Amino acid sequence: MPLLIFLLVSIVATTLYGWFDGDFQNRWMGHPARIYQKGEWYRLISTGFIHADPMHLAFNLNSLYLFGEVALVEFSSIWGVRN
Repeated sequence: MPLLIFLLVSIVATTLYGWFDGDFQNRWMGHPARIYQKGEWYRLISTGFIHADPMHLAFNLNSLYLFGEVALVEFSSIWGVRN
């Protein structure tokens, strides 16, 4: 559970920062063409931390909160990590 709370707080902080710094938001947003053509593979992960508006953020945080613990358990068993 602490990992999930850390992830939720990190997403909120990153999104809020992105709303006030457009350059930061543009660097972290998912742009499929840039990922493929320019090799900016970090965008596959960073795009999960950037949200367009408060409703988008709230919906995704709620979904992560509801299903995140199950996902962490499943991924932990796949990767052989103890939770």
